[in-house]
Amino acid sequence: MGAAGLGWRLAALSAQDRDYALGLLPGMVLTGVGVCFTLPTLVGAAVGSLPPANFGAGSGVVTMARPTGGVVGVAAVVAVLGDPSGAAQRTP
Repeated sequence: MGAAGLGWRLAALSAQDRDYALGLLPGMVLTGVGVCFTLPTLVGAAVGSLPPANFGAGSGVVTMARPTGGVVGVAAVVAVLGDPSGAAQRTP
């Protein structure tokens, strides 16, 4: 469902008529529902082999690692593809 939502949004962005309610909103809803189905499954799979006393710590580590990985990934892309002199060259 998440991939379908992303595909919907990509198709809506490339369309000539950029209506929010019929173009982008359904794709965002599909993506959100996909995330709602994915995250509990991810946490359940991650803590499934832990002893019950460590479920809280295990789910905390997984929940913390997911956004941290996203932040590190975006920072790496910016470091590789970014132009550090780009902002200084722009004049208002």
